[in-house]
Amino acid sequence: MSHSDSRDPWAISEHDFPASGGEAERLRFLVRYALLAPSTRNTQPWKFRIGADEIGIFVDPARWERIADADQREMYISAGCALENLVIAAAHFGYRPTVETLPDGGNVELAARVRLERGEERPPVGEDHLFAAIPRRFTNHGVYDGSPVDEHDLAALREPCAERGASLVWTNDDAARLKIDELVLRADALLLSQPEYRQELGALIGTGVFGTPWLVATLGRLAVSYLMPVKSFAKADHRTLTSSPAFGVICAQENSREAQVRVGQALERAYLAATDLGLCLQPVSQVLQAEETRRALAAMLPAGVGVPLQPFRLGRATPPREHTPRRPVEEVLL
Repeated sequence: MSHSDSRDPWAISEHDFPASGGEAERLRFLVRYALLAPSTRNTQPWKFRIGADEIGIFVDPARWERIADADQREMYISAGCALENLVIAAAHFGYRPTVETLPDGGNVELAARVRLERGEERPPVGEDHLFAAIPRRFTNHGVYDGSPVDEHDLAALREPCAERGASLVWTNDDAARLKIDELVLRADALLLSQPEYRQELGALIGTGVFGTPWLVATLGRLAVSYLMPVKSFAKADHRTLTSSPAFGVICAQENSREAQVRVGQALERAYLAATDLGLCLQPVSQVLQAEETRRALAAMLPAGVGVPLQPFRLGRATPPREHTPRRPVEEVLL
């Protein structure tokens, strides 16, 4: 393990790339960028296997949220986010990455394999700004300032999604935003009425994955699991949603595992593009976790865009003081 591996995972510098080291050491360094990706409730449900000239990305069922993410959609989207970081970092450090999604039909946990061939020392045109955004990206769960996002910036986020075979639909007019607010509040009510859902969420908060100190996390777990009324959640979600000037939905033509991985790649590209533009992005996944609201959201979208797989809100806000925790690289390697 290099000295830099033992630091805060977010404290990564491209200047530490072990250009003179062995190939295994270089590929390990690339994995450190992959693990900075966003994931559903920061569960980080991934593992990596380094080969001679490739890296395999696996979903980790031990970190699967069995109630909130019953169909594992969000777990595979999370793996796709990590995959995209890996591909962008590999290109930055002079590799030509070739991606195979779900390459082994007999092993559904292998989400993707990235073959890495040494190529040009410069990244592809237009990619380097995304690489620079990886350690600066964050998910802002708070209230946004409400200032509008112009059409040029919305288009700038649509393009990186299309590059990964997904479509991004914006629903940012007042009537659509009101409808989205209603759907989120309805999803909150449906999901939080299930004791097992509350207990799963409470247990996750208790692990401190959101960066809260142990005591606060423990109290939060108890409040979510047993004490906090649904109206408290609804009020908080209403404030954050109404402060967001734009709401996007990433869609694919089918809801397959491969499509989920590709949507994860598209989501991360949108995240990084938003970071580069000084914008905040937060997934709003509960709308798809309840069948009633999932169908209602799909009915809102234009014909032909496909299946909604990842909603999110967009806006501007003050960055948080620190990133959410990440596991060190040695904990995610197989």
